[in-house]
Parts: sequence; C-alpha cells; structure tokens
Amino acid sequence: MISRRTKDALAAKKAQGVKLGGLNAKGIQNRDEARERAEALRPIFTELAGNSARAIAAALNDRKVPTPSGRPWYAATVIRVQQRLGME
Repeated sequence: MISRRTKDALAAKKAQGVKLGGLNAKGIQNRDEARERAEALRPIFTELAGNSARAIAAALNDRKVPTPSGRPWYAATVIRVQQRLGME
C-alpha cells in the first residue's frame, strides 16, 4: 500500500515536470571540487604511476600530502583520485 502511494506520488511529480533523483546543486559543487583537488595532485600521481595503490598511498603519507578530510591516504582513496584523473 505504501509503495503504491509512493509510486503514484512520484509519477504525479514527474508528470508535473519535477526532476526526480540525480545530483543537486551541492552534489555538483562537491563533484567539481573533488575534480579540482584531483587535478592539483596530477603531477604527484604521474610521478608515482606504475606503483600499486597501496604503495602510492604510503608515498603520499610519507610526503605528508593532505587528503581533503585530513585523514591518511588509503588504497581506496588513491583509486578514487586515479579514476577522477582517468589514470585507472
């Protein structure tokens, strides 16, 4: 019953031309800021290319390169930056 009402309400909003789902203004801003940070790191990532994500994370931590959150670099963080740069 609830799912039917939800589906009906979403269909009504869609019929009114309301955009459903996707990125909002803040999501777009966050995405663009992440791409800018990744571009700033491109020279370091180019230099370290060929190493594993874990080795790159260790090198970034050794060089004291900050992450946006201020936490240490991890392989998953490195992989996300590489994907933003198209280096994966």
